[in-house]
Amino acid sequence: MVRKGQKQEESAETSQKTNDHTNYGPEEWMSQGAPYIDVQLLTPNEYSRPQLPLNGADYIAIHYTANPGATAQNNRDYFENLSISHEAKVSSHFVVGLEGEVIQCIPTSEMSYATNSRNVDSISIECCHKDDTGVFEQETYDSVVKLAAWLCARFGLTSEQVIRHYDVTGKECPKYYVDHPDAWGADEGGYQCTDHNRSGLDGDFLTRSTDYIHKFAYAGIATSNYKSYCLLVTFREVFFVNKVHRKPENLSAKSCECMISVHREDWSLRDQ
Repeated sequence: MVRKGQKQEESAETSQKTNDHTNYGPEEWMSQGAPYIDVQLLTPNEYSRPQLPLNGADYIAIHYTANPGATAQNNRDYFENLSISHEAKVSSHFVVGLEGEVIQCIPTSEMSYATNSRNVDSISIECCHKDDTGVFEQETYDSVVKLAAWLCARFGLTSEQVIRHYDVTGKECPKYYVDHPDAWGADEGGYQCTDHNRSGLDGDFLTRSTDYIHKFAYAGIATSNYKSYCLLVTFREVFFVNKVHRKPENLSAKSCECMISVHREDWSLRDQ
């Protein structure tokens, strides 16, 4: 959906073309596992949408708005108003709201003003929060994990390239994940945590992102049953099922398991 007079052609800038030159859009993105993305591109201006090209997407940078109680629409409209107020230069590619809603403000081919020295090669995601702790609501958390993972799959990134604003500048952003690094998923040495229960939410951020990256990148467009099974097998096995079965999205998890189990012994012998 495009609001505030934005042209439909402009919203097409947010999408990349496949090899057969088919344009993507919010519905297609959802079929790939992304949350619904409400495309409301900012008016081009030097304060929030300078239309400078992004030098490749090397990182997905997670932020918090530092504006307790404000919605995704509130934050998007603040970015838009900077073209008039000129009070700051700030923006992000996406804003995730308190109820998990996602608004896209800037095409992923353009730079945003969010991550300082990493503006040139990062896609930024601002997350709304209810209070000063900066903790995300479960709906916000679920949407930003899926959005970050979908962007990683789309741009060929791994969860190691999902970063906090803090990792770039030392700024306390996103606050909750700076104050609680175990909930982010990395210890002081940068290794991913495996104790999901240490986070008050459903699994630490990077582990959840990795799970979704696995599904989106290797399972393709598939039923939830098939996607869930893909978490239990190796990348090679997922590739095998996709290769030998023309419509793997029609397979049940049990069918996938039966197909793969026949070949596991052979693969094991070859790898010795």
